[in-house]
Amino acid sequence: TESWVGSFLAIGAWVGALPTGLLAERIGRKYTTICLGIPYLLSWVLLAFAKNVGMLYGGRVLAGIATGGSCVVAPMFISEIAETS
Repeated sequence: TESWVGSFLAIGAWVGALPTGLLAERIGRKYTTICLGIPYLLSWVLLAFAKNVGMLYGGRVLAGIATGGSCVVAPMFISEIAETS
């Protein structure tokens, strides 16, 4: 079970990275970044109140989805707001 808990973050990151680019194009990079706070929050709630291994798995997948999405949208957002100098 320990290896699965570790692996689900990477699986969630792969799943989260795929649609984030499309979402960033539709609603914007700033709002996409704000929306990624929801799966982060839900993941920590699941992990904090986990009563079984399924809740741990779900929390890690949600954390992975948010992490994968953040890795896609953060560089786009930073490149838009950063000055050229």
